[in-house]
Amino acid sequence: MTVVTLLDITPPERYDSVAWMAWHIEEGSVEAGPFVEIDNKPLSPIDPDPRYPAARDLTTDNGSAEGMWYRVRFRDVNNQFSSYSAPIHNAPSVDLPNIRQVALHIRSRTVTRNTNEFRGTFTHETRPTADEAAEAVEIARDDVLTDVGKLPDGLQAEAYAAVRSLIALRAAMIIERSYYPEQVGTDKSPYPALRDDYNDRLPRVIEAVAEAETTPPGEIKPGDVLQTSPTSGGGSGPADKVVPASARVYTGTLFVGTATPQYTLPDDPDAIDMGTKF
Repeated sequence: MTVVTLLDITPPERYDSVAWMAWHIEEGSVEAGPFVEIDNKPLSPIDPDPRYPAARDLTTDNGSAEGMWYRVRFRDVNNQFSSYSAPIHNAPSVDLPNIRQVALHIRSRTVTRNTNEFRGTFTHETRPTADEAAEAVEIARDDVLTDVGKLPDGLQAEAYAAVRSLIALRAAMIIERSYYPEQVGTDKSPYPALRDDYNDRLPRVIEAVAEAETTPPGEIKPGDVLQTSPTSGGGSGPADKVVPASARVYTGTLFVGTATPQYTLPDDPDAIDMGTKF
């Protein structure tokens, strides 16, 4: 089974004083379906005023695989169901920020339009709304992946976090340009500072992704050898398989300059991974 978490899922607003009591999640292999229900759980806490439902993070451990599509609907005490949410892709290669992370960059935009109350995140009463902010995140993802390039398999958690942070920043820029263009044009918007921050971060994120793609983790297995390299030195072993000198972590005996760090093979019960990185 695969754990699936859907972030910032907001139940539909209701004006009949009947609150939603549970959520149901369905899974499909493609965006168009078909979908099959895989879980349902009580909604907690129940919204005290169903006219103003709170965004929720919904988690199930009943997913069948990575990269599947999901949709959610809600049920009330009378067993009446809401309409389905738009299909959501649980794609591990693109780790999206939630709207609260976007709001951290432009907290002044999370004030309600009619009552001027600070929310700290986007809701149905803010400009943009929670749904509109989520759309900005989707657009920002495409922009960032265009700038950064395709994310390689096996990308380290730190690089994923950097990409996610960049997407949140880009989404804040999109919101400023789309919903407050008159302020952007008169320097009353944080857009210039957001743009400068984005441009400063972008080269570092590109470098982190490129490093992950060109220097994948490596490990010597029993019978492998290290090839002599002008940059990493060389080593020897009992077989003829070559481990690339660009690999970041070796297990075995490696010669670097005059130093000779000692390693043992990974199937040795007494093995100690020295964790040397290049």
